[in-house]
Amino acid sequence: MAECGLSGDERHFLRHLHVAEKQLNEAFSQARQGGTLEARISEVYREMYGSPRRRAPAPR
Repeated sequence: MAECGLSGDERHFLRHLHVAEKQLNEAFSQARQGGTLEARISEVYREMYGSPRRRAPAPR
């Protein structure tokens, strides 16, 4: 990514976005295999953003 001219903050953001995308894709894959979609997506969001009462940090 460095050769694309992205700043460190931009690369950091894209890495986190990629991880979140992978987690959501995993949740949907598990749901298709008989899991409970809502529960898994809630779990992924809790992992990403903390408890529902806590707010995600503001982007830089």
